[in-house]
Amino acid sequence: MGAQLSTDAGRLRLAARFANWPIRRKLQALVLMPLLGVLPVLGVLLLLWINAALDRLLVTKVRADLAVAHGYFERVLGEVAASAGSIAESHAVHRALQAWVPGQPLPAQLQALLAQFKARERLDFVNLRSAEGELLLTDFGTAPGVPALAPDRAGTERVAASVDVLPPLAQAVLA
Repeated sequence: MGAQLSTDAGRLRLAARFANWPIRRKLQALVLMPLLGVLPVLGVLLLLWINAALDRLLVTKVRADLAVAHGYFERVLGEVAASAGSIAESHAVHRALQAWVPGQPLPAQLQALLAQFKARERLDFVNLRSAEGELLLTDFGTAPGVPALAPDRAGTERVAASVDVLPPLAQAVLA
């Protein structure tokens, strides 16, 4: 009970002080007191809103960049597939391959033809594989003992390109 009397007395003293103030100071207090309470809350709300808006903007930008990169990658993959398809469907390559016996050294004509296709189509390498995925020859000669790749799409008619992660041995053969 004594604590309540002291707080009531403190409030009465504060009210008496406020009553003695000039009207100008009272009006200033009435105008500035709400601002002291509302302005920090407004600042915190604004910071939270800006943070959320910037996060949404960043997510949107990253999604757009990834869509552009994916489209570009698909286009490059399609161009590589078209280049590989043009080599595979080439009549000159078929004729040169008919003259070559597997296991024998690569004829100079076939090696020059593969190098020409490699340069024309701007490919990094040209490999000829059997239907089972065994490497028969490359643009620089016959293939050393490289393990066969397991084809993902056996029997597909359409020329396609894909991205593979190669083991270190196969990567060393390409380099």
